[in-house]
Amino acid sequence: MPGLINRHTRNPLPLHNCRITGCVNGYSAGITAYLTYCNDEDHLVDGLYVMPTTEFSTVVAFEAQVYGRNYTASIREKSKCECVLSETPSITSGHMCLNQGKFVINEFDETRVFAATVGTIPPFGTVTLLISVVFELEITKDGALLFKLPSVFTPRFSPPILPDQTSLISFSYTGPDERAHANSLGSLLEIATDIPLNTIKYEFEFQLEIKAPGLLSGVSSSTHSIRVDADPLAVDASDVFVTLAEPHDFKKDFRMMIYLAKPHEPSVVIELGDMTGTEYVEFLKTTEDFSNLDNKEDKTIDKDRVTKLRNRLHRDIMHVPVIMLNYSPDFRELEDTLNKKFEVPSEFIFVIDRSGSMSGANIANARETLMLFMKSLPMTCQFNIIGFGSSFKPLFECSRPYTQVTISECSQYITKMKADMGGTNLFSPLEWIYKKPICRGFPRHVFVLTDGTVNNVQQVIELVKNNSHNTR
Repeated sequence: MPGLINRHTRNPLPLHNCRITGCVNGYSAGITAYLTYCNDEDHLVDGLYVMPTTEFSTVVAFEAQVYGRNYTASIREKSKCECVLSETPSITSGHMCLNQGKFVINEFDETRVFAATVGTIPPFGTVTLLISVVFELEITKDGALLFKLPSVFTPRFSPPILPDQTSLISFSYTGPDERAHANSLGSLLEIATDIPLNTIKYEFEFQLEIKAPGLLSGVSSSTHSIRVDADPLAVDASDVFVTLAEPHDFKKDFRMMIYLAKPHEPSVVIELGDMTGTEYVEFLKTTEDFSNLDNKEDKTIDKDRVTKLRNRLHRDIMHVPVIMLNYSPDFRELEDTLNKKFEVPSEFIFVIDRSGSMSGANIANARETLMLFMKSLPMTCQFNIIGFGSSFKPLFECSRPYTQVTISECSQYITKMKADMGGTNLFSPLEWIYKKPICRGFPRHVFVLTDGTVNNVQQVIELVKNNSHNTR
């Protein structure tokens, strides 16, 4: 189960204390969890912290204090993961380096698991963890914001079962093959997605500040009794503090609804960087990219500077302001229009990832999704399907009308579709699509179904950008 576990036996260490602080800023939230675990065994334990993540969340900080020794996680690129072996826990994008082995995570699951070693825990010793997580809030149909605390921070209370009540499962590692199997992705993913349980009742504290993009009309929780306070000197009800009104009952995950007075109006949240505009310009002048440009005598130097600046923005994101635009349209106003039967002629092209990483459940989900798309297409459309991997193969040489014959061929293709096309080269099928002429009166729409990681990302982005005027 997720949380702090014994790396070798997979047994969880009991949580003694959990304190959550955080802030909701607009439509996103950042929380920091202070967790205290105890090794209740009479021998040393290699600790491993595991928790599930989603594509809408990320762990931004991880620290551990064990027996007076501090561990701080560092982020490294995948290419450098092979040569990293140190006492400090190291987290990579999809791979986890360990002192005594490695967990290997495939492309599909790399955003679903966070894991970090915390070193050796002495008998009956305590471990204090600090974990900071940033995530997007879910938006309901009526425009309300849903705040959900990760369940790993609020494990359910489950008293230990006596040995005479159930059979005990033991783990043995007699050789490298068994140890490699225990460290497989399957084990790690199952641990992260299991229901978190705790054998003792723990102390739980919660405090959250809400900085709404506009006036609040209410804050409520269906799982916990909460208390909502505002600053006595506040000029409006857009900034409040939420705490627990009653003790945590260890039975439910924490969920809270945030209601905005005008949920369907666009809002903008600005977060300033750690440098002013002038300071950032001076900082750029000291970088190697711009010092090389200063030595050029080419007249295109201004264009090169603009290109270099754009390429640096993702690296310098902490130095520059960031703007987040949020808009939740009220589709209820369009219900009458949407309920009317109307069909606009269009061309629909579905590009399906059939690389090796899509094997198993991924390709099965893709087949099911694609079949749903086919049944939902308007009768007046044209369509095509392209499977891609290291190469690509279209169902038809060009898009065909939606008829009983073409749908029958399509169904047979989807049923036989397998993840047997090697790598993940998305550029070639997109290039082939864009070279095809657009049929007059049939605007083109391209849908890509993939597990998320493709080759030549920058080239694909540029290709899509260059053709955005004629293809959606």
